[in-house]
Amino acid sequence: MSKFWTKFKNLVFNKTTGFLFFGLSLTSVLTVSLTYKYKNNFKPSFYNFRSYMSEDSIARMQEDFDYKEFDEINQFTNALLTRKAIAGIGNDALAVELIKQNKLAKIDYQTLFNFDEETVQDKNKLANKLKSLYTEQIWEHLISYDEDLKTDNNGKLVAEERHLWEYFVPYFSQDMVVVYNPSKILNKDDFETYYEFDTQILNQLISEKNDDLKWTTRTFSDYDVLRTIKNMGFDNWEITDAVRDNMVYGSSYRLNTETKQREDSQATGDGYDNKNNESIHKELLDQFEELIRDSLDYSLTSKKVNFIGDGLELVDKIIDPNSQINAGIIYNGDVIDAYLSADNHPSVRNGAIRFIRPKTNILLVDGLVISSETNNYYRQKVFEAVKESYLNGLLDDNGNQITNWDETEEKVIETLENNMFVLNFDDTGYIPVYKYAYDFIKEHYFDYQLDEAYENEMKARYQNLNLSNERWNEIFAYEKDYMKSLYDITNEYTLKLPGTNQNLITDSTKISYHVDHLAIKPVNEKTLTDIQFYWGQKIKK
Repeated sequence: MSKFWTKFKNLVFNKTTGFLFFGLSLTSVLTVSLTYKYKNNFKPSFYNFRSYMSEDSIARMQEDFDYKEFDEINQFTNALLTRKAIAGIGNDALAVELIKQNKLAKIDYQTLFNFDEETVQDKNKLANKLKSLYTEQIWEHLISYDEDLKTDNNGKLVAEERHLWEYFVPYFSQDMVVVYNPSKILNKDDFETYYEFDTQILNQLISEKNDDLKWTTRTFSDYDVLRTIKNMGFDNWEITDAVRDNMVYGSSYRLNTETKQREDSQATGDGYDNKNNESIHKELLDQFEELIRDSLDYSLTSKKVNFIGDGLELVDKIIDPNSQINAGIIYNGDVIDAYLSADNHPSVRNGAIRFIRPKTNILLVDGLVISSETNNYYRQKVFEAVKESYLNGLLDDNGNQITNWDETEEKVIETLENNMFVLNFDDTGYIPVYKYAYDFIKEHYFDYQLDEAYENEMKARYQNLNLSNERWNEIFAYEKDYMKSLYDITNEYTLKLPGTNQNLITDSTKISYHVDHLAIKPVNEKTLTDIQFYWGQKIKK
């Protein structure tokens, strides 16, 4: 690295900027900075996951930053720690660990959301203001990390009360579903065949299985869901290659040595037992291995089990008629993308895939973080770029979040087709965290996707079914609600009789179940390295 580059790089970060002002006159500093910037077009780096922002938003970010994409979160972590990135989109657990190391800057909400000075100077007022912006589940998720932030990365209590929301601006969220493509088993993809098949699956899931000690009737446990889908003929699987996620699923499969039954009462997002000062990753990954073996009849190294880290590849393989993969454990945002499969595979109709959301689940929240070493000038540039890119359309002209979206038909269509915030959701498929935008998209986006043109296309494609207009209307209403259920991350789900708006009822009782969305807790760098090494050994083929 050249001496000149080192000198300019130090202008971007706080750590050495002060010393430069002592050693150089203000004029000299500005001359160096502006000369380098405009002659060499220098832009500090902003990092984001691959395929995780719309082209329009990326274009705006690129006006001020070198926009870089990464596949593994540790690439972003390393870039922050080595001062190669000033900001980017990271995940919740990473942000907490970096806060514990004093590596993240607090968010200037006066600039970002136009909060008044009185609000930003009072933690309680600021917390209440932010709480009003986010969905209830997202806010509860953010404050669930408060306990973790009472200590530093050495486990020592810190004097100042810290909160994740002070350093982290949520971007998108996601949970997990088990996805399957019936057309690859049935060699048919018409609606009525699908609904008959789904009814069989649900009947299996709610049935008693006294001969299976691992089965817990009507809880929709991870084991029950996986075992049912496997028994229906789905024999080629894809799984998102995210080791911490898989540790959570493994935690739902603890063996009670006395009863010989599997239990999820100790399901956890932890990777380290702080009470006993020991890592628990081996136990949890061993249990995940046993979960896959017992439910799918495959080892982790089987050719029938494919661990894939790229969301686009996961989507493509589950919908591609030429791919043998017919089921998977993936994020609900990826399944939304897969549901709207006609964009990627014109021969495959929208709605070719189906899903079930298991009981022991995860809630992942990604968000904006800024390095603590980034100087104020570039922090402000980050906030400006964010407001004019993926947050554009979420805020009014005064910088406040829009609370009442115009829902006249003409305005709804205009919003869905032109609003940068909504288009960013449309490009990624992941779930918004802002309360009013979340509700607007749930209410209108899926109706817009499955519009009159789609309905006419389906009627023409399946005219041999000879269905009445009344039945077609029932099908289309069901499919829209089905997508909304996929989108909706909540704790309680009520099952519908497939293809209808009626609740699935047995013994005069509707079938509902609870989903536990667990937060993945931070671990230190050494533990994370140990986790990744152990996982790599387990899936090495």
